[in-house]
Amino acid sequence: MERGPPTGSGTINHTQKVESAKDPVIEGLIASVKSLTEAVTRRQMGRRNRSRSPQRPRSKSQNRSQMSKQSGQFCWYHWKFGVNSTKCMQPCAWPKQNPKAGGNE
Repeated sequence: MERGPPTGSGTINHTQKVESAKDPVIEGLIASVKSLTEAVTRRQMGRRNRSRSPQRPRSKSQNRSQMSKQSGQFCWYHWKFGVNSTKCMQPCAWPKQNPKAGGNE
């Protein structure tokens, strides 16, 4: 059984698809989608680069409450800055000074 040339309706549909792709509104939407896709890809790549690798251990830093317990009962400010501390949080075993003497409480 021999087949003849393609029917005209298939050619018309193909032509209609090509013409609709030339529509400025469709072209604008395609460009917008492409731009957004690229932006999302860049953002995801940036996150991957900043994330911790499985080989890199977590930071050994401790939060303030843990430091306070291990620092001889001084508040974080006195533990961190010593006599130069301008603040104090209770409980703190740092000796209080008179304001006239230039205390740093």
